[in-house]
Amino acid sequence: MSADIYDLFDKGHSKATWQLNNLNFNHKQFGETRKFGITLTWRFRKSKEMNEQSAANEEMKRLNLNEE
Repeated sequence: MSADIYDLFDKGHSKATWQLNNLNFNHKQFGETRKFGITLTWRFRKSKEMNEQSAANEEMKRLNLNEE
């Protein structure tokens, strides 16, 4: 299980100021930048079984391509 949090304090806004030909420009961009996520990973196999077989061998058996 893992959790991800982005921009917890809502500081991810952009601001810009520039001057061109005696004109001043101010640009502020506000959007929702706060995110929270939870990831849950579950393995359906036992780790012992997984260590004894590789994914390639299992796929070869499934496709009947074994040279044995």
